[in-house]
Amino acid sequence: KPSVSAFFTGSEELKDTAHSAALLAQLKSFYDARLLCDVTIEVVTPGSGPGTGRLFPCNRNVLAAACPYFKSMFTGGMYESHQTNVTMHDVDAESFEVLVDYCYTGRVSLSESNVERLYAASDMLQLEYVREACASFLARRLDLANCTAIFKFADAFGHRKLRSQAQSFIAHNFKQLSQMGSIREESLADLTLAQLLTVLRLDSLNIEHEQTVCHVAVQWLEAAPKERGPSAAEVFKCVRWTHFTDKDREYLEGLLTKPIVKKYCLDLMEGVLQMRYGDMLYKSLVPKPESSSGNSVVSIAENPPQRLGMCAKEMVIFFGHPRDPFLCYDPYSGDIYTMPSPLTSLAHTKTITSSAVCVSPDHDIYLAAQPRKDLWVYKPAQNSWQQLAD
Repeated sequence: KPSVSAFFTGSEELKDTAHSAALLAQLKSFYDARLLCDVTIEVVTPGSGPGTGRLFPCNRNVLAAACPYFKSMFTGGMYESHQTNVTMHDVDAESFEVLVDYCYTGRVSLSESNVERLYAASDMLQLEYVREACASFLARRLDLANCTAIFKFADAFGHRKLRSQAQSFIAHNFKQLSQMGSIREESLADLTLAQLLTVLRLDSLNIEHEQTVCHVAVQWLEAAPKERGPSAAEVFKCVRWTHFTDKDREYLEGLLTKPIVKKYCLDLMEGVLQMRYGDMLYKSLVPKPESSSGNSVVSIAENPPQRLGMCAKEMVIFFGHPRDPFLCYDPYSGDIYTMPSPLTSLAHTKTITSSAVCVSPDHDIYLAAQPRKDLWVYKPAQNSWQQLAD
């Protein structure tokens, strides 16, 4: 009697598309019910001893599969690979709970209150997706109140993209930031010396007058004169003195009366005044022998470039098809420039039925698309668009 298999021509390989999701969901249910757990992670608050932390019974194979940090711990022959109880000190319990949940579900919930702690924890545990999601979350929420704090945060963790985004935001809003002073929790005066020098050296500062840079430099020095005073010459080196005009003479003379200037760089300011308004134009400022400070020699670039804001132009922008670059026309010179469309990168541009553009009083260009709820702001220094938070 012939078998049914005699009529088959070959084998088939099938894949249950729901299997991986069902498996992950079942593992999560085991974790929630504390079933089949073979390792307990104790997260101890810094300064507390063992036995005082919060316990997380987990499946070590799930942690090792989802997290490079635990993979090294449990499969790399470390002491913890044979232990059923592991103690961790450099992460807070709330963040660890979110990250363990991510290991089991692939989902993570971010908020203004937890994003920085989650970034630090995911950076330590080498969870790249969560780390980048936190960085993107911070970038989309950059504003005048938090930009310097985010710049410092990104610099501390070495996240180049977020640092660059925060730096660009600071440069674009430098004038407003220079006027806000101590009314903010974090200001330009809270930057480290290296961070301040990086910002003050930018060509992309959106300012109309170099006096704004000098004002911020003085603010920073006066915030901690004893500690920062010796760095006055290095800070003032970032000021492009050749861009000061006759209208700035009174301001420069006023700097001579400030204690921080008198003590550390009086000769420097006198040299600036002589260079700008004296009979001789100096290419460098050399302190006089009787100066109270011996570290005030500051070289002056012969033709330093103007800051971005000093080169601002009035433009007419033409918006056409959402996927095509926008055209920018200079009515005075007749020059035509192109601006990329933020909609080009969207996967479903065909679903966009209309777009709207507006310009703020600060000359920021915003673009919104319908029926999506996306909103972008144009970054002229990078000739690119930044998507804003929902």
